[in-house]
Amino acid sequence: MQRGRPRVLLVSSQPTQNPASLRLLEQDPRVDVMTVYCSLLDPRLWRDAEHLTKGAFDIPMLDGHSWTHARNYSPWPCLDRFYGLVNPGLIALVRRHDCCVVFGHHYISFWLAIAAARVFGKPLLLTTDATSLAPRDGARWRAALRNGLLLPYLYRRVADLVLVPSTASRRFVRSLGVPADRVVLTPYVVDNDAIAAAAARAERNRIRKRWQIPEDAVVLMCCAKFLPRKRPHDILEAFAQANVPNSHLLMVGDGPLADSLKTGANRLGVGDRVHFPG
Repeated sequence: MQRGRPRVLLVSSQPTQNPASLRLLEQDPRVDVMTVYCSLLDPRLWRDAEHLTKGAFDIPMLDGHSWTHARNYSPWPCLDRFYGLVNPGLIALVRRHDCCVVFGHHYISFWLAIAAARVFGKPLLLTTDATSLAPRDGARWRAALRNGLLLPYLYRRVADLVLVPSTASRRFVRSLGVPADRVVLTPYVVDNDAIAAAAARAERNRIRKRWQIPEDAVVLMCCAKFLPRKRPHDILEAFAQANVPNSHLLMVGDGPLADSLKTGANRLGVGDRVHFPG
């Protein structure tokens, strides 16, 4: 890293399939950015329905940005439990940097980084995309704990800034009592150039032929995890009810509802026009 520029440490649980924002930060002459990953690409770490195909992306996740890996000492390494990431090496990394950005609060490691930032007097930025305190599994005691203790204290008293990707998340954080000047909207970043290049390489007619879709057909695509909270059956039923002539539906994704979606397509009489590429 070059001297004279603020050294920013980004603390992340694992590489993501959309590293465009990290590549852009790498090009910013105002800051030196280093991302530390608490785990690398290991499908054995994913044990829940939320992350069925995290390792299936063919996108380079570690190219174009500076990164390092902190060893995970958890006796039960995983990415769906609080104790799944324990990376004490984060403490020294936080100390060596000028600012710390922590992507969440769901692991012991994140709390190590948060505590280290406070102890060493480093500016601390936390991120969240939450829009509600209601837990996904409906556990009321967890919602009460977050509402009464954890999140308000974390965002109001611990973080210097809270970064959010949407206006809904901003409203949520503001509802916890965080002042407006400490909530910063940072929209999601999409690599349009990479998408355009991939589209240019795609063989449209060959792909349609593979899925037995006519070249002149209208194609609707749904890209989602096949989970109850995503309600993919709504898309399927809407497609069947609309019954647009010469139309096809691509259900791109995976999850526990995959079999029921395929059965539902046949039951609704659109099985020959609904496709599941995975």
